Amino acid sequence: MLGISLPVAREMIHCNCSSNDEVRSFYAALDLSPDLTDPMAFISLSTYEKLWQLIVAKAGTEAVSLQMGQRSNLGMLGILGHIVQVSPSLLVVLEQVSSFSNQIATAYSYGLEPVQNCYAFTFDAHPDFAYYRPYTSQKGLEYTASCLLHQFSELLKKRLQPIRIHFSFPRPDYAEAFERTFQCPVYFECEHNQIIFPAKELKMPLPGNNPVLFHYFKQIIEDLRAEQLQQQPFADTIRSLVTQKFQNKHFISIEEAAHQLNTSRRSLQRRLEAEATSFKEITDKVRRDISFKLLQKRQHSIKEIAYLLGYEEPASFRRAFKKWTGSNPKAYAAVA
Repeated sequence: MLGISLPVAREMIHCNCSSNDEVRSFYAALDLSPDLTDPMAFISLSTYEKLWQLIVAKAGTEAVSLQMGQRSNLGMLGILGHIVQVSPSLLVVLEQVSSFSNQIATAYSYGLEPVQNCYAFTFDAHPDFAYYRPYTSQKGLEYTASCLLHQFSELLKKRLQPIRIHFSFPRPDYAEAFERTFQCPVYFECEHNQIIFPAKELKMPLPGNNPVLFHYFKQIIEDLRAEQLQQQPFADTIRSLVTQKFQNKHFISIEEAAHQLNTSRRSLQRRLEAEATSFKEITDKVRRDISFKLLQKRQHSIKEIAYLLGYEEPASFRRAFKKWTGSNPKAYAAVA
């Protein structure tokens, strides 16, 4: 199930309340208990949406998502916040966030890749989240970018200046607030949500680096993730992994999936067979669902969509689409 971690929600509530009465009022409106402190708990997307509605209504400005990020602290990351504080560099911090993103939110995916003398940190909303709740996913993206830059500056003990920032949503009416907050070029309607960092800044040693504590907290998080993976259906784990890779324009093979989950190809196949499915079936369903959304948006050609979904040529995509729907992509897009 898609959701946002409870520590993130708690940080958002307390950041916007000046008294205990206001805090209790927020929790009551969201039907949440203020005594709920489980760092591994998640809130639903419907609750997250209502939380943003309450926050914007109280603040009286849509830019509150950017303002909140500048007041955020690492406590919102739960157990991941501990490893961040003792990491050797911001590059390692981003690697940890990307690796353990399921500890923060299952509604967003994170990735990091080198680009010349820079690093591009990608933070995208899950396709279903972005499609069915575009406003809420956008507020979360704004908040995420603002939080990252503020908290990274705190870790460095100086302001971290990104090279540029990309957002996937249209330019909002309060776009000037983005420029004031980030103090760098900001672009809208991009393919991905990304912050482009200078490599030199990310590789600088952090003042709080502690190798012993870093490895200690890293092991705790790895154990927690392993426990979570055992509790949820294995097919859901594979589906989330495949979806995340497609979001980053990468088609993942069954061998790569097995490697990332520290298992063998055969073990992966057996676990999926026990749940009456297969890696190919899951991959095809993810491709189908993403293709529907891309065709409905009408922002990409058939050839581009085929490439984004990992097909070597448009003809292969057309054959697969006809198998899924009995129709062809062009006809579907015309009536979507």
